[in-house]
Amino acid sequence: MKKLILGIIICCILSLLSACSNQIEASPGEPLLIELENDLSNIKPDKETELIFNAQLGDEQLSKKVDQAKIEIWTDNDQKPDILETKNNKEKITATYKFANDSTYYIKYRFTADGKVYEETKSFTVNKEEHAVSNEEETDSQHNHQHTEDSHSAEENNDEIQAHLVKQDSENDKTSKLIVHLTKNNETLEDAAVRFELKDLDGGNSVYIETTEENKGEYIGDNIELNQSKSNTVIVHIEKGDIHLHKEIKLIN
Repeated sequence: MKKLILGIIICCILSLLSACSNQIEASPGEPLLIELENDLSNIKPDKETELIFNAQLGDEQLSKKVDQAKIEIWTDNDQKPDILETKNNKEKITATYKFANDSTYYIKYRFTADGKVYEETKSFTVNKEEHAVSNEEETDSQHNHQHTEDSHSAEENNDEIQAHLVKQDSENDKTSKLIVHLTKNNETLEDAAVRFELKDLDGGNSVYIETTEENKGEYIGDNIELNQSKSNTVIVHIEKGDIHLHKEIKLIN
């Protein structure tokens, strides 16, 4: 009888050790990262543009393991986004789109691979006039060139700051985390005062969310209740020194 009880106890101990071992092996690893290779500030209008995406998991190139890819593009005037057809050649994921001129665009891409999900939304402006400069205009006198730079300096300072917005939903899909990455002249914009304004599209009061800078140039607002049944407009307010501006980004669910 004692041997039977002892055997049962040993079996229980072995089962517990096995369960602990399995739990350790199932712990999450590196996050999935998606890189958009295109320079969105240099998109040429009225031409087919190939958008190129790379998937990384730590040091591993993971594009071949991407099993779902959804890319959406829209402007402020669109009621619904254009959903792009994607191709995966096992080294990168591509999609093509023809951008019109003089429009602010939003691109949202969501990828899954190895059970991990990555989603990001970016905004950028396509301006036909910027790509219509002739060789003669480029060789104008230095005086005229300087005058043009001075007259547009305020607008250019705004365009120098890029805001890349990422939305991460909680497990219960009731709250979200908004993460904005800020750069100025392609360099990380640190130590700024950043807050999100959630614009009520029905005419109600806006809600303001303060952020914390957890990493350099990465500002996070947590436990945000977004309307999951319709589009949300997020205004990113940015202040640092002489910088006082906002970037408006429309999130389409």
